[in-house]
Amino acid sequence: MPDVDAQTMSPEVEAWVENVLSACNLKWTGPTKNFEREPKENLRIDGKTPVADHINYLRKTLKDTYARRSEIAGKAKLDRELAVHLQHFDQAYVAVDSNIDKAQASMGSGDAGGAISDAVDQLEFMRDALEAAYYSAAKDPEEAYAELREKIDAAKAELDELGKEKEKIQDENAREEFEDIYSEARDGLDQTLKTLEADKFLEAEEELEEAKTVMLDLRPGNSEDIAKRKKEYQAAVEDAQKNIKNLSGKLGTLNNPDKVTEFNKHKASANKLIKKVETALKNGKVKSVRSDIPKLKGEVEKMKACFKVEPKAKAPPKGKSGKK
Repeated sequence: MPDVDAQTMSPEVEAWVENVLSACNLKWTGPTKNFEREPKENLRIDGKTPVADHINYLRKTLKDTYARRSEIAGKAKLDRELAVHLQHFDQAYVAVDSNIDKAQASMGSGDAGGAISDAVDQLEFMRDALEAAYYSAAKDPEEAYAELREKIDAAKAELDELGKEKEKIQDENAREEFEDIYSEARDGLDQTLKTLEADKFLEAEEELEEAKTVMLDLRPGNSEDIAKRKKEYQAAVEDAQKNIKNLSGKLGTLNNPDKVTEFNKHKASANKLIKKVETALKNGKVKSVRSDIPKLKGEVEKMKACFKVEPKAKAPPKGKSGKK
């Protein structure tokens, strides 16, 4: 068997070799090192290269690095972590370009070192993002999209089956509530498909999970569970009413007219939600208000935020090169 260089032996090939030899009752004694890419070039100032040459080289490196953006962009559609890396990659590109310009403008004064150092730091962000894309386990886009489409179709089929439960419901209010939830789930799945067709994989994935959560409320629920949820929702409404009353009593302490306007806007929205929830609970439509409770809590939190004092921004320390 020919010798295999440890640096060119990929994990996949090594695993395959080991499986083949195991089947033959032989022991693999070859390289055990994992595949490693070549170490990244050091872009720091070495004290030997003229500043002008270093700036030109960094500009060329920036151009070459950004030209590889598609290596991240393709997989970022399927990988949330890579989507963050792509955002950092684009932000770093702007920062590097700006710092290179700043270094070039400062060459005569001898202050180019700080800007060059910052440019290198941001270039490292970009190269780290490319490295993350290289090692990402994201699926082939065509395969991933096909799988998600199958999940959407399966959810639609399940929804059709759940829709048959309506015929078993005798109570008029409960029947009407079921129809509302069914429509919400159906609209959610339709939107999921549109989002996927718009090439927004991660958003479609989230929308599918939301629609499937709505579908859970179409399953027959026991009376104890419904009664428990009703009490929880009533308690949430009472808590919101108490907060609104207390916050309204402090409204006179707000000196900013914009804050007062914002407060009243959120108060009106909260009161509207309270009326909607109370009416639904009174008519026995407990499930239909499940999404209104977090909205109500959110409006109350926004009312509270109107009273928070925003801290004054501190000026950056003088004489130091700030990292972007």
